[in-house]
Amino acid sequence: MSFQDALYTLEVGKGRRWVQLAAILVGFVFLALLYFVMLFRGLDRPTAMDHAQLARQLATGNGFNTMVIRPSALKVYSDFYSTPAMMAHTPQPKIDVFALPDITNAPVYPAVLSVVFRTFKVDFEPTATELGKAQIYAPERLIVFFNQFCIFLTAVVLYFWAWRMFDDRVAFVSTLAFVGCDLIWQFALSGLSTSWILLLMTMLGFVLHESLIAEEEDRQPAVWGWAAGSAVLLVVIILSKLSLAWLIFPYAALLLIALRRMVFPPLVALLIVLLGITPWFVRNYQVCGNPFGTGIAKVAEFGTVKEAIGDRTFLQNNNWPVKRALHKTYEGFGHALGNFFSLMGSSAVILLALAAFMHRFKRHRVQLMRWFLLGSGLAVVLGASLLRAEPGAVDEENNLILIFPGLAAVGTAFFYVLLDRLDIGLQIVRYIVVTFFLVVCTVPLVIALLPPGPGQYRYPPYFPPMIRYISQLLGPKELMVSDIPAATAWYGGRVSLWMPTTLKEFYQINDTIQWASGMLITPESWDNSLYKIDKGNSQDWAPILRRQGLPSGFPLTSYTPMPPLDNEYLFFSDRRRW
Repeated sequence: MSFQDALYTLEVGKGRRWVQLAAILVGFVFLALLYFVMLFRGLDRPTAMDHAQLARQLATGNGFNTMVIRPSALKVYSDFYSTPAMMAHTPQPKIDVFALPDITNAPVYPAVLSVVFRTFKVDFEPTATELGKAQIYAPERLIVFFNQFCIFLTAVVLYFWAWRMFDDRVAFVSTLAFVGCDLIWQFALSGLSTSWILLLMTMLGFVLHESLIAEEEDRQPAVWGWAAGSAVLLVVIILSKLSLAWLIFPYAALLLIALRRMVFPPLVALLIVLLGITPWFVRNYQVCGNPFGTGIAKVAEFGTVKEAIGDRTFLQNNNWPVKRALHKTYEGFGHALGNFFSLMGSSAVILLALAAFMHRFKRHRVQLMRWFLLGSGLAVVLGASLLRAEPGAVDEENNLILIFPGLAAVGTAFFYVLLDRLDIGLQIVRYIVVTFFLVVCTVPLVIALLPPGPGQYRYPPYFPPMIRYISQLLGPKELMVSDIPAATAWYGGRVSLWMPTTLKEFYQINDTIQWASGMLITPESWDNSLYKIDKGNSQDWAPILRRQGLPSGFPLTSYTPMPPLDNEYLFFSDRRRW
């Protein structure tokens, strides 16, 4: 091959795609390192720490047993152990909080993280001094790097998906718009499962589109293969986040409509999905008597994100809260509609994607994929609404971001439809217009990287060295009570009970299930107005939060204020340990 032939191949031939991918790779690596160095100061999401401690449990051979003890989970177990069948099998069944199977989280993401931990042989047991010098808990770096790797793979899959739906122009620009979305990077740093599920959702979109192409070309074996592959991906997605089970409905609708000439592939795919997710619900039923675990408590939960008490309530009724579910669904869809732009990363490409629903694309399969994305958006909002009606942008229940890659491809395609209609003759002018479009898409990312950056720690309320020090004052078989139980479990390595809503619930758990040896109160509880402390969800704890003394009969009689800053942590113990 001559030099001219090679140059032609790289510029307009088959090699052009690999040049574009190489450019995306270089830009991605630079941006990933820059974002990590400038903005990552440790995990600050309780759910991320919860997943991390479960992954550590799996990596260290302790099974899917949680160190974060929710009063709602204890209620589920307590009801299960008091049934006649359990009483007949075990005369005096006792809940062992130190080996309690988790019935709240989906299993796949913690399992994947555990593989990462085992592969890199991470040290989970630094001293408080070592953790203070390192500033960042070593396993958290691995979590963030893994999430960033998932984002990179998502970009690659998106490129080929957009190329197969449209062309290489749309593939390249939509991938750059995706990589330039600030919210995508915030999720990577959050440690939440969103980056992992984003990869799976993009793969699902690609595989479903390939099944549509195979159906158009009447390649029946390929249709079977792609349909089965999509079913496996959907199983992994649901077992990564159980609230995404509602995706079964748009998934089934797409297969039944698009593959209507072939009856069996859609039915077999749906059967694979149902058979794939059923064992997890059976497992939950076997360990706690409820296939949904603490799901009912989450649906019944009320209050803001910070004040929500569903998981903190031990005396709740575990019947289905139908009226509350309907109310949260109404609130959730209203919140998603009113905050759609921010929940999707405030990227300009999303506005074009919405406008693209008014445009009729020539390819029927593109039309189908567009409506599948709409159906998926409705499904994920429904699933999130039942758990948290009003999630923030960087929130484990912001499921809308999961359809961002597909919408980025559709929005970019519509951008090129508009650009082509302008009939701009000069290529340099077209490049300027495309560049300006990408700059507009990346404005939030640029603003996020501008100084000043975050502080040294995610405080308040998380100060890992002191959390580690206080938690290690207790033994491995002693129970810690905390308003940040995910942090004391993750950083401190101690089984931690989420501070119950009322003192009555605390006394009942302490007297009948497991006595508490220590309690850590942080600004997470008392950093509120006096009205919220005295009249809010935790009003029973007001004397402690206002540092006015201990309630009568309180078992943790020794207490001391501790750093950081102006002794803003309060530690209570059954005896003097410091």
